[in-house]
Amino acid sequence: MYKLLSPMLPARLLSKIHLMKDPKVDLLEILRDDQVPTFFKGGDAHPTFNMDNTTHFDYDEMLAIQKKLLQKRLTEK
Repeated sequence: MYKLLSPMLPARLLSKIHLMKDPKVDLLEILRDDQVPTFFKGGDAHPTFNMDNTTHFDYDEMLAIQKKLLQKRLTEK
């Protein structure tokens, strides 16, 4: 898909895209191991992954958590 679409994308946008071959290795170039989520084989137990002891990522749960965090921050100010 990338090879098909990339010729149509502006150079500025293409310069911001990085496809990861090995997410843990690539993320460790910019993060510490304790900041890499466990679903990328890092050490951070991300709160939106494996909440129900399964091995799937729950997008809706992630959005709900982010909304709660946003509301908390807005009420703190």
